[in-house]
Amino acid sequence: MSREEFESMYSFKVVRKDEETLWVQLNTVLIDWEGKPATINFLRDVTPQKKPEEQLQHAQKMEAVGTLAGEALPTTLTTGSWAYRGLEID
Repeated sequence: MSREEFESMYSFKVVRKDEETLWVQLNTVLIDWEGKPATINFLRDVTPQKKPEEQLQHAQKMEAVGTLAGEALPTTLTTGSWAYRGLEID
């Protein structure tokens, strides 16, 4: 693998023995070690940075579901008619 093809940063989830899920970031540096390619790896807990991102994504999904659900609402409870994107359905 050449240095140009080498991806040096990865983020992924890990699960601890106590089943807590953490986000970690792996930073990797490609080096030569005794004439052979090798890597030095640094693993960092980035859970505090990822949690707000996950919460925002979840809120956006819930908002989208609410919007979709709101497209089919009863126009009146007495007639049983339904409005879907401006169309009347009896």
